[in-house]
Amino acid sequence: MRASPNRHFLAIQQWQSALLALLVSSSLALAQDAEMREWTSKVGTNITAQFVKISNGKVILKKADGTTVDAPLSALSASDQELARKLDKTRSSGSLKKLAPGEIVGMPDTRITSPNDPTKPVPGGVRWFGRDHQKRMDLTKAGGFELVMLGDSVTDGWWRQGALWNQYFGKYKPANFGIGGDRTENVLWRLDAGELVGTNPKVVVVMLGTNNAGFNTPGEIALGIGTVLKKLRTILPETKIVLLGIFPRKDAENRAKTDAANKLFEKMHDGNYVYYYDIGSAFTDKDGKIKDGLLADDVHLTGAGYAAWGEAMTPILKKLMP
Repeated sequence: MRASPNRHFLAIQQWQSALLALLVSSSLALAQDAEMREWTSKVGTNITAQFVKISNGKVILKKADGTTVDAPLSALSASDQELARKLDKTRSSGSLKKLAPGEIVGMPDTRITSPNDPTKPVPGGVRWFGRDHQKRMDLTKAGGFELVMLGDSVTDGWWRQGALWNQYFGKYKPANFGIGGDRTENVLWRLDAGELVGTNPKVVVVMLGTNNAGFNTPGEIALGIGTVLKKLRTILPETKIVLLGIFPRKDAENRAKTDAANKLFEKMHDGNYVYYYDIGSAFTDKDGKIKDGLLADDVHLTGAGYAAWGEAMTPILKKLMP
């Protein structure tokens, strides 16, 4: 019996809708299981996504936020069908390259021209830095945590949100390694000084770089972040790293910088050790305007802002820390 033309047309419409919904703005770097690339359907619609596998005649793709979509393999263009089959065969053979400790993909090719070097470890200049660093050293010595939140004052602010912290992260045995005022070079100094050394967390969440916006170009910010990732991959070679895009800010100039840096962060996603997620949409409306009540000032979150962050992290941690 022939398939109904209406049914065939509906299937094509559904595939087109899925492709349009998954369209992202730029390609990601090579992932461990496959390549983050632009895929094309027979009807000419393009998406950027990561190949996962072929199952029961369907190709399964993963977009940048970690969610997946499946569609008939036959809906892809002929060349992409062939590539998908090759990737599925390679994946099944187990012949994929494993990254060495300290190795990341997509490291920015940026020359530092600003006076501030985001890759040179230096202690933070705020008065509480020494005190808070010692507290993080004490956390390191105590150990026992499985989830680490690493960053600046936005991360550090979770200390004032005890109920939300426990609600969203409590079951993961979390530890807060945020210090107010930190830039990438300050976090590098902390890691060099021994923070997290000798520990074995399952996941480290990095939300960092907004404080570099006043000192560095987007490329330099991304280079600083990449250097932090390399250091983490050296001292924690088996830990999964969740790299978050820098959250939206109110001031237009620095937000433009951090948005541009986030585009470079995407390229460091490898899908096995480093996972990039831009959850900025949790704080903005459909027009990109920051929702009322989520920011206490230009950049720091209110309680409602932390709740939005926690909600956005829930599916990510569920996947990486089942």
